[in-house]
Amino acid sequence: MPSTESRAIFFDLDGTLLVNRVSPVTRFFDFCARLGHTFDEAAPRRLERWQHEYWSRRDWITADLEQHGEAHFWRRYNERQLTTVGATGPLADHAAQIDAWFRAEFTPDALVPPDVRDTLLHLRQHGWV
Repeated sequence: MPSTESRAIFFDLDGTLLVNRVSPVTRFFDFCARLGHTFDEAAPRRLERWQHEYWSRRDWITADLEQHGEAHFWRRYNERQLTTVGATGPLADHAAQIDAWFRAEFTPDALVPPDVRDTLLHLRQHGWV
């Protein structure tokens, strides 16, 4: 039984209770390959770390939205991703192309991992909400 001080557990849905069948990071690298980019083995993990930092920094997001507006936010985001993984070339042009491909071809397809239901039931049975 949980202590009386703690009675609830909060989950971040993305990657905890739901996972994408094909991750946006995988698709990003697929799109980069179309543009002729190649990266070292560590690039996907480096990008994931950067993404976690970026989305945890409200000030960065706000600054990008204010500077670039909603219409160009994702292009700027893709440009930052390209920089993070060490891409070279016309990054603004490549970011715009990646943005277009994401809009045309990427549909999130989330699934609930098999152990989530049992885990949530177990937590509830032991007094967690």
